[in-house]
Amino acid sequence: MRYFVDRRIGCIAVRDSEHPQYDPDYPGLHSDTVDVVEYWHGKNKLKEPNIRWTLSNKIIKKAVDICFKLNKEQS
Repeated sequence: MRYFVDRRIGCIAVRDSEHPQYDPDYPGLHSDTVDVVEYWHGKNKLKEPNIRWTLSNKIIKKAVDICFKLNKEQS
């Protein structure tokens, strides 16, 4: 599939594996990563021990839905 969800600690993005500058070995994930189509950063919950950034299920679902839609359009 061309578009995929990349979930890291505290952030999630929909990425394009066919972008001319896509690098599967690039270690980071940021809103300005060249192949990022959509990006969300989690919330900082300092009251929870050992958990600094969390993503809501709503954001995760949105990323998956966008990814599914984009891949469907490519079919």
